[in-house]
Amino acid sequence: MRTIVARFRDDKQHHKELGEQNGAAKAPFYPVLYPAIQTACKFGVAVASRV
Repeated sequence: MRTIVARFRDDKQHHKELGEQNGAAKAPFYPVLYPAIQTACKFGVAVASRV
């Protein structure tokens, strides 16, 4: 299970880096979407850790 989670984490980190390199911060609604997605992810992690 740890290897699956680590692989998923690494894939998401790579995806984030690609977005930053390609100007994701300039996308429409980025200032609104990024914090909303970040909060949703933190909420999901918190819920999953209680299960």
